[in-house]
Amino acid sequence: MSTSVSALSQSARPVRSSRPDPSNPEARLMKSVESVYPTERQIEFLHLHAEIDTLLLELKTIKQLREVEVSQKEVALTH
Repeated sequence: MSTSVSALSQSARPVRSSRPDPSNPEARLMKSVESVYPTERQIEFLHLHAEIDTLLLELKTIKQLREVEVSQKEVALTH
């Protein structure tokens, strides 16, 4: 990605609300991160969070593919 950290920090200024939505744990987490860490650390945290989400999605996809393979093998064995 060619966007510099300084450009990201300028465009990624957090919008501060009076209090986080209590029904959204991710919003509460982000509010706590915003209040404790400098902007550059917030950006790093958001990147890591996105990477974790991507990896979890990949794992879920792999698991689903394996389940399909197993069920196809079971069907082939019964015929």
